[in-house]
Amino acid sequence: MTIVGKRPATIMVIGWFFIAGAALSLLWAAVALWRPSSERYRADAMILRARAVAQAMAGDRAAAAKSFDLAILAAEHTHEPTQVLSAIAESQFKTGDRAAAAQTLEQAFGHAMSLGLSDRGGALRDVAVARARAGDGTGARQTAALIQSGADRSRALQSVGIAQAETGDINEAQLTLSRMEERYRDEVLHAMAVAQAKSGDGKGARETAATIKYEFFRAMAVGAVAAAQAQAGDGSTAAVTFAQAFQIADAARDPLDKARILGGIAGAQAKSGDRNAAALTLDRALQIARSIRDANERARALDLVKRAESEARGGPEIAKRTTDWEISEEQIKAGDIKGALQTAATMQDERSKAVTLRKIAEAQAMAGDLAGARKTAAMIGGKEDIPFLSFVVAFMSLILVAAINFLRLRVWAKRTLEFAAWAIVIVLGMLLAMYSLASALLGQASLAAGLAIAEISLLIMLLLLRRSADAFESKRARELQRAESEMRRC
Repeated sequence: MTIVGKRPATIMVIGWFFIAGAALSLLWAAVALWRPSSERYRADAMILRARAVAQAMAGDRAAAAKSFDLAILAAEHTHEPTQVLSAIAESQFKTGDRAAAAQTLEQAFGHAMSLGLSDRGGALRDVAVARARAGDGTGARQTAALIQSGADRSRALQSVGIAQAETGDINEAQLTLSRMEERYRDEVLHAMAVAQAKSGDGKGARETAATIKYEFFRAMAVGAVAAAQAQAGDGSTAAVTFAQAFQIADAARDPLDKARILGGIAGAQAKSGDRNAAALTLDRALQIARSIRDANERARALDLVKRAESEARGGPEIAKRTTDWEISEEQIKAGDIKGALQTAATMQDERSKAVTLRKIAEAQAMAGDLAGARKTAAMIGGKEDIPFLSFVVAFMSLILVAAINFLRLRVWAKRTLEFAAWAIVIVLGMLLAMYSLASALLGQASLAAGLAIAEISLLIMLLLLRRSADAFESKRARELQRAESEMRRC
């Protein structure tokens, strides 16, 4: 290919392709930096949801409906709108607006179905659980049945059954239980037994607990029955029931299971108000955990037991946490909002800080402190992606400069664009491979198609870049000829 009077069309196409791509990427980065983050939108949605509930409880239905509508608008801008919309629908149902709850759940369902197979299962589970909490047991099971992965479908049904038990709908939980695989039933049975115990149905709770195969969940169910009996003032019966839980622990052969069961019993004793007995049981659990020879199993046992320690000792063991993330989680659970905010302020990772602040805002909103929640949400700067976006801006600026110089047939510009194209091709190829591993149909169909088109376009550009090499060689030859002519004149 030679240059006669003007640049080849191939050179122009390649140059403008890279200029347009870099310009669009820079525009996207600017918009991403300008708009609030997904965590900020999610915090706003949950605060508006709490405000709507408060307004509905106060009898102002019109104001509540407006707040719910604003919460739904905020949810649309979050990273996981299905999860947030499902939570909003649950609140709408609890405030008595069943029609609005059904409409929001349909919206959440539509979002879930628009996702690829790799993400759709978790989103459909959120919708199914929300439907279960809203009293639509049939709809919840039908939604879970749409999940293609057998394991994910079973776990979704398990979550539905637990949600139904927690809301006191034992009959629906039993129907869901009949659709589940054997290995997923114990946790649902445990939730059913706990719900029955709390409702005062001690006999039903014991009968349900007796059907649980896994020792840990059976002991936890029995412990929950005992705690409910103690809280109801029936201390003698509670003591007998706790003794049954200890029998299950003593019968456990695996030290890990035994330590975990004793830790759970300690938590149940703490709930019943007998903190001295809880402390003794916890010490026994820790002794068994420390006696395990295998280092990994011993560490796991100690971790499982210490999860019950906060409840058994009467407060969170925050000092034993090692990371800011763990500390903030414990502080939020304990209601120590001031401490959680101080911990968030020390976080270096912007994404972790944004998530922590969002959780704090949600906790404040749930506690009724809407003013405090708004202040916390305002602290979410929306810039947790600054390192990534800064890289995008720098990389695309380089491509833009190289593309402009490429039109002038600069050799270094051609090499820069070729390197950049190969880098993007490799990244897109890795994303396509990841989607194909996550699901047989490349995950989200629309995204996979877009990635494939971009990949093919860039490969075509690389081929054209290769073919345009002689144009650069021609320019170099002309420059050499010009230099030789000037030397001859001298």
